[in-house]
Amino acid sequence: MKEQEIRNICQVLLLFPILRLTNFSVPFFPESPLLFFVFVYSPILIPLTIVVIRQQFTYEQLGLNFKNVGYYLPISILIGFVLGYGESLLIQTTSLIPDLSFINILKLIVVMVLFVGIIEELIFRSILQTRLEEIFGTRSGLVLSSLVFGFMNSGYGTSYEILYASFAGFIIGYLFYKTRSLPFIALTHGFINVFSFGILPLMGYGFGFF
Repeated sequence: MKEQEIRNICQVLLLFPILRLTNFSVPFFPESPLLFFVFVYSPILIPLTIVVIRQQFTYEQLGLNFKNVGYYLPISILIGFVLGYGESLLIQTTSLIPDLSFINILKLIVVMVLFVGIIEELIFRSILQTRLEEIFGTRSGLVLSSLVFGFMNSGYGTSYEILYASFAGFIIGYLFYKTRSLPFIALTHGFINVFSFGILPLMGYGFGFF
């Protein structure tokens, strides 16, 4: 293809089948399910790095901006709780940790922020959304990247799950558009998973009050 923009998009889209193939090829660890995510997302750093280097992404485009992280942290926890609560109610998630001990919650936060959050947000927001915005404009790029995020996160294969994941992707994408902060959206994404796949299923959706 002669158009450089189209070649860039195609190269980015190749990351998704690689992610899915890695997902299907890694065995599940019943005694330590968090290891599954470590072994799935770590190898993706290799093709992800290749794309970043070949397409000459800048730090600004990637959102490698650590300003206001202390300010963004409580906001990301709040947004993560709200969106995580909605997700856990929608698909009745199960917890990835056996209990709510400090060490288990810390392990969950580390995996969901440093592995799942950062890798997925680099792919969907820093790279895909940025390239789509360049071709189709800000609004269309945001919507298209959110839809791709929704389909790629439809592990249960239901229409309402795809719609909710797309909605969550739109919120995260909008936050990235406004702040251009990868740490902010990685924290937000990570805490969505921390609440929906860790804390809320163990606490109960009424938090023990009802």
